[in-house]
Amino acid sequence: MPKGKKAAAKGGKSAKGKGKDDKEKPKKEYKHDNLTPEQIASIKETFDKFDKQDIDGIPALELINVLRQLQLTPTSPEVTEVLEKMHANSAECVVTFEEFLDIYWDFSQRVISEEQVKDAFKILDKEGKGEITVETLRQFLTTTGDMLDEDEFEAMIEEADLEGTGVINYEEFVTIMSIE
Repeated sequence: MPKGKKAAAKGGKSAKGKGKDDKEKPKKEYKHDNLTPEQIASIKETFDKFDKQDIDGIPALELINVLRQLQLTPTSPEVTEVLEKMHANSAECVVTFEEFLDIYWDFSQRVISEEQVKDAFKILDKEGKGEITVETLRQFLTTTGDMLDEDEFEAMIEEADLEGTGVINYEEFVTIMSIE
């Protein structure tokens, strides 16, 4: 049975049979209630590209790809943790759109300030040239903090170093760090 849906019990009261003393349940609040209808529509459009079976859900193992398609930068361990909390970390598990919106909201709130990005770039740009090598960035992102694996790093570089020069300037660095 799909998550969140309950089968109707035989002989149960219908909504029409409510007495005047019965109180309506309060509307459940979701983390993503702060998203605008336009944002939700845009997210849904991307989500639907991964919903190959047209079930308003995506395979749990596609979660990281959908989030990245939406310009978020979760690491594999972060996504694994989310899926484990949902008990949805196997190939046959599905993340519904409602669930996805809350997951999206959580990841979208981890915004890095522009000042933090500038500081990080200055640390990596030891010579003050206004650029860093892909290898310097690889060393930093695969060994520090929420470490990226090699595939995650390569995907980021593919998006940022469009000319394939092996050098990342500040603007490209901002793109990698997903600041809009």
